[in-house]
Amino acid sequence: MRNLRYVAATLSLLSAMLGANSLAQSALETVPYTGVDGKPTCLADSNAVKIDRGQSLDGTGDWPMDCINCISHALQVTDISVVGDTGKPPAMPEWTLRHVLTEIGNWRGPGTALNDFLGTMLVEQTINGFEVEPRPDIQTVLLDPWQAAAGVSSFDALVDVLDGDQGASAADAAWSAAPFKLVTIGYRPDLVRADFEASRINAGGEGRLIFQAVGSDGFEAMLLIFEYTLPARNEAELVKWTQQYDELRQLPFGPAYNDALAAITRQFTDRNPAYAVPNNVTLGQLRTNELLVVNRDWELREFRISHAGKLEPAAVQMNPDLRFNSSPDLKTLLSYLASPEFTGTFPNTTIPWTFAGRPFLAGSSITPVSFIGSDTWLSGQPGIDRERFASTTCNGCHGGDAPRGVAFPGKEAVLNPDGAFQTGFTHVDARGRAFGRPNDTILSDFMCQSDLVARVAAFEAFRGSPASIANLLFGIGPVEAFGAAVSEDRKAGAAVVARNLARVH
Repeated sequence: MRNLRYVAATLSLLSAMLGANSLAQSALETVPYTGVDGKPTCLADSNAVKIDRGQSLDGTGDWPMDCINCISHALQVTDISVVGDTGKPPAMPEWTLRHVLTEIGNWRGPGTALNDFLGTMLVEQTINGFEVEPRPDIQTVLLDPWQAAAGVSSFDALVDVLDGDQGASAADAAWSAAPFKLVTIGYRPDLVRADFEASRINAGGEGRLIFQAVGSDGFEAMLLIFEYTLPARNEAELVKWTQQYDELRQLPFGPAYNDALAAITRQFTDRNPAYAVPNNVTLGQLRTNELLVVNRDWELREFRISHAGKLEPAAVQMNPDLRFNSSPDLKTLLSYLASPEFTGTFPNTTIPWTFAGRPFLAGSSITPVSFIGSDTWLSGQPGIDRERFASTTCNGCHGGDAPRGVAFPGKEAVLNPDGAFQTGFTHVDARGRAFGRPNDTILSDFMCQSDLVARVAAFEAFRGSPASIANLLFGIGPVEAFGAAVSEDRKAGAAVVARNLARVH
């Protein structure tokens, strides 16, 4: 979780942005962040589109910093010249699931790496003391057709083919039929990690590749989210990451852009002996988000590379098991919310693996379909700041507790033409056909209105000199930073960003 001082420092910068006079707009050609054929990834009135065009959030002038194209070309890339059109691979082999799992699997093979996580979802697991039920729809909706395409009758046999045990041509054919397609590449400068006691940088943020499942009818409701730590041990190494992305966003989409982006992504997706982590790959975690059959409940899971080099199931961070949402276990959750462990650390709360001598973090984050669009946690509980807790959880943020109706600053969320949120449970979704946009990767209102604005603030901050970054992170206190937000609008905006930065997302 982000330290309060970092959150506050970022808010200070963003407050200054919102209150600054307009600066001269860059000579860069503005490329609207609106997806395929002018059909929106983020809707035209969203904050992400305004910033990407160099406009202020209230639409009255220029964005006070030069950040034209910084969202569409750096922070959240969805253009089909990069990710590939429907039914086509991404522009570069570095962005295929095969490449990602080859690097993660190391000597064990990409098929075995796939089996490490996907295979565990087919059978019952015990994770942090909680039983986690299998997800059989993964087999019927995705794996059965994939096995048929590879000419095998079981997932184990498919794994062997994917690992190359049946020859290179068989592996090539099987991977070309993989039911997962890249839909976006993200950069998270807002997830910089720092040791504030030692005034030291520990990581330069995160790089992410997100794949979506593809079935016989097109994209399905399942995401694979690979979240990589960007290695950085000091302010200078942090600046190198932001400089690379800053140079990238100034390139037009095309072959040169793809080469430059691939050169960046390989720095975190590929094995490197200099990385003293399992398999020499900086993957922080793999998250899955799945509802392949509509009469089931949404489920999110988390996987981490173990010291044995396997992608193993892990407890879902920031999410207590759902049993604590009702009696008799509710009293344990209420006790936690009243404890200094929670009240004394928000918004930097890190929900513990155990509490009061009991396993606490969930083995998977279940969101009953009935919760979507409504309160997920602690509904009707008096005297509880329900949203403050619930919106930090996975199922709360993705379900009904994310403040999707809160734009930045102080305006209502932008709705799609049908009057519904841009996405349902996910924050990234390529099922644009539901809105008559078959080629789009759509981003949620939360991302378009708030999350990407927070990323822009961090991106602006970390494009500076190492000395200025050190001062920003380690030379300013939270009181001074919050005090900089003098106007009511800026205070409201700062509150939204603080809530965004406090989440795992």
